[in-house]
Amino acid sequence: HRIELMRSATASFDSLLDVNKKPTAAEIGTATHLFLQYCDYQNVEKNGVEAEISRLREMRFITERVASIINRDQLSGFFKSSMYAHVLSAKNVLREFKFGLFKSASDFTQNETLKDLVGDKKIFVQGSIDLLIETADGDILLCDYKTDRITHEEMRDRALLIRNMRERHGEQLEQYKYAVNQIFGKTPKSIYIYSLPLGEAIEM
Repeated sequence: HRIELMRSATASFDSLLDVNKKPTAAEIGTATHLFLQYCDYQNVEKNGVEAEISRLREMRFITERVASIINRDQLSGFFKSSMYAHVLSAKNVLREFKFGLFKSASDFTQNETLKDLVGDKKIFVQGSIDLLIETADGDILLCDYKTDRITHEEMRDRALLIRNMRERHGEQLEQYKYAVNQIFGKTPKSIYIYSLPLGEAIEM
């Protein structure tokens, strides 16, 4: 919800932050996500995360308050991750890729009675994909950043973690997959959730 407000023209993310209140985990996650949206990879490579945070603040991509709550450890993890390795070797990288398209209403239910009721009606679907990577071979990798808290049980049981991620975010990723197929004419070769708290890309 906060990320949607952050992207909205009616409310800035910074306006949601109380300078006299300790930021929540969700606010820290959103601020860190905002850095990943705007950062200059080359400047991070050359001068480090802190220098890029300062540049974004000076260029007014982010405010002083947002800069102060960005999770530096999570960003350090991202720039050491396999997902960032994909970014470095990519032919093309798209961030915050926005889309809007019509999809059959019947695709949103498994109930055959409902499918008959909606007939050929369409639903307008829109979204914003955090990261699309076109590899040197022309494949597309789709990645969505998540700030979900990882439980001790999930840390110990990889299958449980993947199952829970699919339950929480599977429908969203399916819509992203459909959008990529419609717009680019190909299905993503791989779909990932990059867990900021975990510092790892989880293939879905």
